[in-house]
Amino acid sequence: MPAVAAYWRFAKAWRGRHPRLVAGLERHLESLLAVFDLPAAIRVSLRTTNLIERAFRELRRRLRSIGALSDRRSADRILYGQVTRLNELLARRPLAGFTQES
Repeated sequence: MPAVAAYWRFAKAWRGRHPRLVAGLERHLESLLAVFDLPAAIRVSLRTTNLIERAFRELRRRLRSIGALSDRRSADRILYGQVTRLNELLARRPLAGFTQES
């Protein structure tokens, strides 16, 4: 796997300077590289946090126009609405490679 080879090149270069960091990565290497077990079409969609960042930006935009919320329930309603909207958006654009088999 190219990612494993890249890791060992990294480890060789950095083990002398940061042995604890490299040892920690080695301990969890299988978990860190688990994404490469997924099909390539899915990995393309998972390698970015743009969707999450966009959701938070939209939530901040909506909250800014309100100013102050009267109570926690108000915040819960706004957050629920945003998550529901995002789920509806994603339902129309499923990730390539995922199937809905039952």
